[in-house]
Amino acid sequence: MKLSFTNFLILSASCIASIANAQDKIVGGTEVNPPGRYEYQAALVDGSGSQFCGGSLIAPGYVLSAAHCAGIGSAVQIGRHDLSDSSEDFENINVVTEITHPDYNDSTLENDIMILKLESDSSAQPVEYDTGSADTSAGEDVTVMGWGTTQSGGSSSDVLLEVEVDIVSNSDCESDYGSGAITDVMMCAARDGKDSCQGDSGGPLVIVGSDAATDVQVGIVSWGNGCADPSFPGVYARVSEFTDFIECVLSGGTDECGNTGLGGGDDWWGDWDDNWGWNDDNATWGDDSWGNNTDDWDDDYGFGGGIIDVIIDLIYAIIELLSSLSRK
Repeated sequence: MKLSFTNFLILSASCIASIANAQDKIVGGTEVNPPGRYEYQAALVDGSGSQFCGGSLIAPGYVLSAAHCAGIGSAVQIGRHDLSDSSEDFENINVVTEITHPDYNDSTLENDIMILKLESDSSAQPVEYDTGSADTSAGEDVTVMGWGTTQSGGSSSDVLLEVEVDIVSNSDCESDYGSGAITDVMMCAARDGKDSCQGDSGGPLVIVGSDAATDVQVGIVSWGNGCADPSFPGVYARVSEFTDFIECVLSGGTDECGNTGLGGGDDWWGDWDDNWGWNDDNATWGDDSWGNNTDDWDDDYGFGGGIIDVIIDLIYAIIELLSSLSRK
């Protein structure tokens, strides 16, 4: 989709607003013991190495997360337990491409799913993802884990926490949130005083087995009204509804499966930059744009290729700052 610059600014504002309303969401949980029990758990980290979202390894070279976590991080860390312990033995793997669901809606958070293609394979045990055979009926026990805050607006946890919650039917969940808020591609879970919270977004909701190899991921932390609010369950993307999307990506697809970012084709903001003549590969003027020859206006007015790099860096910095304000 080609966007005008004005439409890009409007879309960016809408995206930022939706992130602020989303719960990047462990409240009422306990430290995972033994460390490494959920070896497929991934920490999405930004350029400074700070964790901002969660994810799960679903194949050696692919991590599953939430679409609203896109456009911020550049790597994943797998094998982490205590984020404050720099001596931990873990994998830090760069992300090559972000593939978000083609029908992701940043206003309603419908289809809030993203797959990260990694630069190299992880040696950790991937989690099995639900293709529709798992029992996700109301009242079933499920577990969510992450490094998020331990209360709404509180401090995040250095160590990986887990909490068991109960699946809530979509109809009951919709009664709490209002008509049309909860769709078939979502699921809800809650238990008194227990929930996921800010910083846990993108992390897995699983039916716990005897070990990591027998766990089944049924949900992805997506959004909610507060954390552990008795009137509002946590809302998750329902993994079984995205089998086609997941299998398309795992079979090697990218652009044909969804919207890509980072190293894969267009930047995470889409291809609006092509309208303005920016080349995706090196962030310089493209040959068919306003010009990059010695007699073009940009050179006449003293604009070398470096100014575009500065603009790109500034855009990234502004968006990362605004996003961090909603991921306290």
